[in-house]
Amino acid sequence: MREKKGVAGPTVFLLQTLVQNTGMYISSLFEITFNLYAYDPTDWIGGWTLFYWGWWIAWAPFLGMFIARVSKGRSIREFVVGVLLVPVGFTFMWMTFFGDTALHMIMIQGIGALAEAVVEGLVAAALLLAGGLAALQTATIASALPFTLVMILMCWGLLRALRIEGVKRVSLREARVMPRGPHAALNWRQRLRVLVGAAQAL
Repeated sequence: MREKKGVAGPTVFLLQTLVQNTGMYISSLFEITFNLYAYDPTDWIGGWTLFYWGWWIAWAPFLGMFIARVSKGRSIREFVVGVLLVPVGFTFMWMTFFGDTALHMIMIQGIGALAEAVVEGLVAAALLLAGGLAALQTATIASALPFTLVMILMCWGLLRALRIEGVKRVSLREARVMPRGPHAALNWRQRLRVLVGAAQAL
């Protein structure tokens, strides 16, 4: 029986792999997150962790400006939820639809020899021209180092802006409630006269 295909590939296979891959990721999330290879020492954790830190720090200013632009007018809660959930969902779909389409072509359709030779050659050539993977890691970390100072200043600016926002919110809330003190029993006209008199006295 011939498998039916959708417009963009094997639809049923892709939907099955999307559900399976997402479930496998969620079920092994804690195991992968807390696995530091304590019983099987390796230098992978140290080297690649620094590499990915440097990679994301180098991209942070550009990515942050884009996300801030598309998130204008949103609350901080909406911003955080959107930044956490939307990219994760998009990544699941992207990896599934493109990656598993390639896997389907290799496993089911038998198309793999040419792609395996063109991809291996390009990756090897790129790494040789760049001086190897170690040079790529070093360049990424070195380029990210200046941005760490910028990110520290950004964190300080964010905390300062949040404190100012908190003061504004408290002042607005206090302005909407009934006044307290010796003028609390006066109506608005009498309070206005008191304020005008105080301003004239200044």
